[in-house]
Amino acid sequence: MKSVRLGKTDMNVPSIVVGCMRLAGKTKSEMNRFIRAALDRGANYFDHADIYGDGQSETVFGDAFA
Repeated sequence: MKSVRLGKTDMNVPSIVVGCMRLAGKTKSEMNRFIRAALDRGANYFDHADIYGDGQSETVFGDAFA
């Protein structure tokens, strides 16, 4: 995965972030496939926020790793 420097810092971050806003309501199986597809393509940064799906997108994402 290509990375870019974060502003004027010495930190490098992925150039592509996987957004997880619309994951609420997905099954564990769907999440496993989604995460595996992203990881297989080199993704290593997933964007979460407690307001996404009223917190449910974080829950289903975490459940996929349980």
